[in-house]
Amino acid sequence: MMLYKNLANVKIGKIPVALRVQIRLTSNQLKGSINSDAKDTEIEKFFADNNFALKDKEFFKKLFQEAQANKFTIILEHGETVK
Repeated sequence: MMLYKNLANVKIGKIPVALRVQIRLTSNQLKGSINSDAKDTEIEKFFADNNFALKDKEFFKKLFQEAQANKFTIILEHGETVK
């Protein structure tokens, strides 16, 4: 992830492109989707709706904090909602 985060001067042809790194994690066991930019209340609801264990909640909260600190986005979603 940090490899892509550190890309500079990204262009399509000669046109500069603003880059926002995202990682999409999918599972057919998840209901709905959430991303690391969501509000804490939305994240907690997603965890509750998906019956996340305390250990898993703590892991994803830390992962989301790292994503925010390093200006990239983590997306968790049901596998069939991927576009």
